[in-house]
Amino acid sequence: MEMDMFYHVDHSTSSSLLASTDLNQRLFPFIQQQVKVPIRVTTLDTALNPLQVPIVPDVLIKLDAQGYEDRILKGGPTSFGHAAACIVEVSVERLYKGQAGFKDLVVMLDGHGFEYVGNLSQSYAEDGHVIFFDALFIEQKHLDKLAT
Repeated sequence: MEMDMFYHVDHSTSSSLLASTDLNQRLFPFIQQQVKVPIRVTTLDTALNPLQVPIVPDVLIKLDAQGYEDRILKGGPTSFGHAAACIVEVSVERLYKGQAGFKDLVVMLDGHGFEYVGNLSQSYAEDGHVIFFDALFIEQKHLDKLAT
């Protein structure tokens, strides 16, 4: 499948498949110059399927997809089945149109057997409120091992 990526010319790492909100552009003015770039999109499971080496058990998955994290979760049930932990960048503010909220991501990860255990880092606005953070989720069987 092909989609347009909103490529941020002056800060490519914040480019997204989702359009930036006005708030995002006010908080981060260096993303204002954007161009649409067509890219090929697939699911996580489809992308990892042809690997010659199978995914080892108990991997760590890091999701930082500029608001697209929920779509990656939907397309990766097999991949997430191999994971012991997952770090997900969560936007508190609506930075991208159509992004999933924290509650949505918690529910989705719970469906994959993960439990939210805390934040690893946070980014703040000038007034001190949290804009986004990295949330840590641990697979339930690994939490059970830690508790014994």
